[in-house]
Amino acid sequence: PLNYYHALFVFGDFNYRVELPRETVLTYLENGDAGMLIKKDQLLRAMSEGAAFFGFQEGQLSFLPTYRMLRGREGYSDEKFRIPSWTDRVLW
Repeated sequence: PLNYYHALFVFGDFNYRVELPRETVLTYLENGDAGMLIKKDQLLRAMSEGAAFFGFQEGQLSFLPTYRMLRGREGYSDEKFRIPSWTDRVLW
């Protein structure tokens, strides 16, 4: 049982996304407004509703989404037109 441990960490490349259209997300990113994107983050919503990772916490998202970010330069990939999101997460 999990209650034998003092701490439990989950590291993962989750498939939770930002629930907004891609163009809307890109506009918020261009304006540096991650606040609205955080409000639409699927993982945070699922955790607050008790639908996933009940009892776990996550540090504050103080950086822009990294999923689909271009390497070595600014911007996000158009490949498959996926929505930029926070997918690499650490929960405890």
